[in-house]
Amino acid sequence: MNRLKTVLMILAGCLAARAGMAQEPDFSVEQIPGRLLESADAVTRYSHTQIMVNDPRNMTWRVRKAITVLNPAGEDYGVAHVFYDKSRKIAELKAGIYNASGRMVRAVKEKEFTDQSAISDISIYEDTRVKYYRPGVREYPYTVFYEYEIRSSNTHYFPEWFPARSPLVSVQDAVYEVICSNGFQVRVKEMHISPGEVADNAGGARVYRWKVNDLPARGEEPFAPPSRNYLPHVMVAPVDFEYEGMKGSFSNWEQYGQWVYERLLSGRDEVPEATAAKITQLLSGAKDDREKVARVYQYVQEKNRYVSVQVGIGGLQPMQAEDVDRLSYGDCKGLVNYTKALLSVAGIPSIYTEVAAGDEQRSYFPEFASFLQGNHIILCVPLQGDTVWLECTSKEAPFNYLGTFTAGRNVLLITPEGGKVTRTPYCENSGSRREATFTMLENGEAAVEVETDFTGALYYDRYELSHANPRQADELLKKLYPLNNLYVEDWKVSHQKEETPLTKEKLLLRVRDFGSISGGRLFLPLNPLNRLERVPVHLPQRRSAVFIAESYEEKDVFEFKLPETYKAEYLPENREITKPFGKFSLSAALEGEVLVYKRVLRLNKGTYPPESYQEVIDFFQEVQQADYQKAVLLKP
Repeated sequence: MNRLKTVLMILAGCLAARAGMAQEPDFSVEQIPGRLLESADAVTRYSHTQIMVNDPRNMTWRVRKAITVLNPAGEDYGVAHVFYDKSRKIAELKAGIYNASGRMVRAVKEKEFTDQSAISDISIYEDTRVKYYRPGVREYPYTVFYEYEIRSSNTHYFPEWFPARSPLVSVQDAVYEVICSNGFQVRVKEMHISPGEVADNAGGARVYRWKVNDLPARGEEPFAPPSRNYLPHVMVAPVDFEYEGMKGSFSNWEQYGQWVYERLLSGRDEVPEATAAKITQLLSGAKDDREKVARVYQYVQEKNRYVSVQVGIGGLQPMQAEDVDRLSYGDCKGLVNYTKALLSVAGIPSIYTEVAAGDEQRSYFPEFASFLQGNHIILCVPLQGDTVWLECTSKEAPFNYLGTFTAGRNVLLITPEGGKVTRTPYCENSGSRREATFTMLENGEAAVEVETDFTGALYYDRYELSHANPRQADELLKKLYPLNNLYVEDWKVSHQKEETPLTKEKLLLRVRDFGSISGGRLFLPLNPLNRLERVPVHLPQRRSAVFIAESYEEKDVFEFKLPETYKAEYLPENREITKPFGKFSLSAALEGEVLVYKRVLRLNKGTYPPESYQEVIDFFQEVQQADYQKAVLLKP
């Protein structure tokens, strides 16, 4: 009898809970506090993420979210979506669209969601798909409510929780719960958020809970650090887990790296004997190991191409090296593993390396080990007195070149002894060096020859132009150099992949009415090719530190050949501005029939106090004013 009462009580509680969940929510925009509308493109009205782990082979995710989209800029935040794969099955998925008054205008069933692959050119995890629904509503504001449940037999990965997805999203109510039963243990890393609550429920499960209420949108700020450096978020990782039937345990990077090396990489680096012989012949006569690595890298680039590959254990395991060799394609994991295998033929050890690729310079946390802090694989080749880094998915990348996508961040080396956190180098010598000759005609027209070198982080700055046809190139160049009456007579982009890679752009241009003539005076724009177009906006209150991700320098030297002898009626004064975050200088001098203009703009990598932001504005205002100055030349 007592057992029956217990069952009935549990059933009643479940029904009451379901009834509460079924109540029509109030998504009226009037219910949003005014402070949550400031600086926001969207508002998270309600977000409840619950992860339940019953044992190392049984995990359930339940998510319920409501996002109010305030304007067209917030549309992407209102896309209902769920990621899944072969081991993460969608048990439930539905959505609803509500108007500004909170009335439902459309119920969306799972079959109306678009289903597609979620992989990318850099994806470390090639088995993921996404179902999404884009409302297509054009009357603002509107609210998207969606909920889903996912069940998984893998417990290696817990999603990183961000109550606010961007500084342009405010949060009315958000909750994250992790419920661990049967002694399942997790580790937690909390960033920019109050410590969560930890308690044991009546059933003996341990419950971790974080809650965020009434969080205003921070708004975007120029030169702000990456948003994850200040937005509240939580990371959770298991101590013991199961992945595709394989048990694992780790609490640090050393243990994690051992697991990856032994379970995912070991035994997958064999190449056919014929290929090994070919590599041995290829490396004959190389003067040192560095040259051998360069030859192997070029061989891999010429032979293979990037293709997403959804094979291996859960998509995390690379293809066999012999399969890449036979098929001449692979994903980032397979191409790195293949290059590593070829270097082994030459007796050169190299290291499979996880990295968080992207413009935000995400780094691995040295003190907190977890799955999928990265999204890409690169290859590290330690040499005597040097370390070479290889981006194996690109057929065009220079040898030992990491662009802003993978440079300057903590990465994880997967070695036989375990995982080791190290750092990729920053892009050095980033910038542009531009020389131009303007041959002026009597009518103010100019024939212009321009030669520009782009180095470091700017190596790919003319990538689109280098692959353009003549019509496309003409359009691109007129956007890059927005001069009135510009005619592109010839252009060429070439790449030099030597020790210091650079991209060279050569242009032959003609500009009608370049210099205006009036009353015997020639008015000559001194910097028509590289003007600073925008100045950072003024902010009533600067919240973020000033962040400059990479050092960068522009050097311009322009010579203006005049049609006859002029004397200078007005030339800008030589100027030099030096600040902790940058430097600017210019000079202009008339030397016979040639006017020589020189300009240098440098930004220094670093993080600077928020109060320096006004100084940054003043600096760029002076640069912009200087860039738009004209020389006034007078006929004698």
